[in-house]
Amino acid sequence: LVLLLVARALGRLMRRLGQPSVVGELAAGLLLGPSGFGSLFPAAYAWLFPADPVQSGPIAAIAWPGVLFLLIVTGFETDLGLLRRLGRATARVTVGSLVVPAVFGLVVGFSMPRVFLADESQRLVFALFMATALAISALPVIATVLSQLGLMRRSISQLMLAAAMMNDVVGWVMLGVIASLAQSGSVHFGPLVIALSGLAFFLLFAFTLGQRGVDFLLRRARQQKTGASGAFTVSLLVALAAGVVTQMLGLEAILGAFIAGTVLGRSKFQEDETLVLLERITFSFLAPIFFATAGLRVDLRLLADPEVALWGGLVLLAASVSKFVGAYLGGWVEGLPVRERFALAAGLNARGAVEIVVATVGLSIGVLNGSSYAVIVLMAMVTSMRVSTRGAIEH
Repeated sequence: LVLLLVARALGRLMRRLGQPSVVGELAAGLLLGPSGFGSLFPAAYAWLFPADPVQSGPIAAIAWPGVLFLLIVTGFETDLGLLRRLGRATARVTVGSLVVPAVFGLVVGFSMPRVFLADESQRLVFALFMATALAISALPVIATVLSQLGLMRRSISQLMLAAAMMNDVVGWVMLGVIASLAQSGSVHFGPLVIALSGLAFFLLFAFTLGQRGVDFLLRRARQQKTGASGAFTVSLLVALAAGVVTQMLGLEAILGAFIAGTVLGRSKFQEDETLVLLERITFSFLAPIFFATAGLRVDLRLLADPEVALWGGLVLLAASVSKFVGAYLGGWVEGLPVRERFALAAGLNARGAVEIVVATVGLSIGVLNGSSYAVIVLMAMVTSMRVSTRGAIEH
């Protein structure tokens, strides 16, 4: 009750201030967490959020489905047709906006002191994780900004969305692979090759026979006149099944949910109300709980350590500069005007909800500790603060 109330209230406040609601929902967790409410009123905090796993477990049981639903919605909004139409331009901007931040992330990950590592023996996995964290963009935040500015139909906006989609796709695959490496305890190329081969086979199946199977199920639901409820049920079952498959491959279940969402959204038999239902459940209940819970895990008191604060600032600087430079270079190679390059660079810098999912997975699989988790969550909040691209796009 408290998490949802405070998260929705602050999310609404942020929207009124022209910021993404996810910033307010994360802030709710920060305020209610150990660095806010817990620091001022430790006894009340221990009562409200008891450490007993039997008491804290139900919150996680709500938060993790929130991640699953977020990825299904993101998959629904991934337009593969748009990627094909803007193929060359999308590829160039995507390569720039992924490769440059990923390289910066590797350098930062190998350079960060021991205080940020959950396990010193997994330095390579940690560096790869930082590369993913810096490379990824947040499609939902970018789409929301462009929609609220009334700029969705502009060609540069479509290119920005297409590049953000590719950033998401590559980012989720990278996250799944890194999770597989982390869970194996060391870098073994045999299991990695098996996982990647299994993923490639699953992707091929999903967009061929899997697409036909989804079409069949949705068509049957429509023939039985079950309306949106039938299509909604089919969508959830397909997403859960895909999550099981990717989990069995040693990857993350959320990767399967994203792939399933893409296939479900492409089906010509999908009901229009399905996405509406998914978004209502996700953004009114599950996602605010997830983001508030993510913020609840952040202890800002860790930043009192000068070393943590210094490297936190360096990570934020590296994330912002590398993504900006990478996207700008991609636009330059494509021959876009200077203002459009700046628009791409500013827009693709947003990481928002996607980064929070990445950070949460990293913490849960033991790649991140409290210090590195806090830095990545704060990076997500800062890079999601909107920089209006109206002038550049309208020009």
